[in-house]
Amino acid sequence: MIENGSFTIEGNSGLEMILAGKTRELTDLFGDLECFTFSQITSPGICKYRISGKHCCRVISKASNFL
Repeated sequence: MIENGSFTIEGNSGLEMILAGKTRELTDLFGDLECFTFSQITSPGICKYRISGKHCCRVISKASNFL
């Protein structure tokens, strides 16, 4: 797990679910994702989830129950 500021990135299993387009399943398991354009991210490399051209991060505050 990578933490950067207010965002958390899950491991490969979560990323694979995103790449497979199973965003609903990921949200059910890990909580809400927030998606941003490059201009909204201070470190784009940290937010590795990509949905519809945006980078998506799971917000720690919304997913604290899963940590």
